Amino acid sequence: MLVAWGPARIQATLRAYTDRLVERAADFGFDVAPRHLRAGHFLGLRRAEGLPDGLLPALAAENVHLSRRGDSLRLTPHLYNDEEDAERLFATLARAL
Repeated sequence: MLVAWGPARIQATLRAYTDRLVERAADFGFDVAPRHLRAGHFLGLRRAEGLPDGLLPALAAENVHLSRRGDSLRLTPHLYNDEEDAERLFATLARAL
């Protein structure tokens, strides 16, 4: 399946998805590296005020699984993630922040 889809198409699909995530993340005060400096298949989201304690467990309690890398949240969407997943992510962040 991956060979048929091709790495370039996979990257383009994920980049389009992460580009939309970046736009939404800004509404929550998250900063992201400029587009030309980031890969298309994952994001590091950082807030000037840092990440609140208990954020990851609060997200995980609602079945939203992100990881922390230093003072950033790491989002690694997959091809099966869709807009409903993005809506759930941001609704959960709204409650957790």
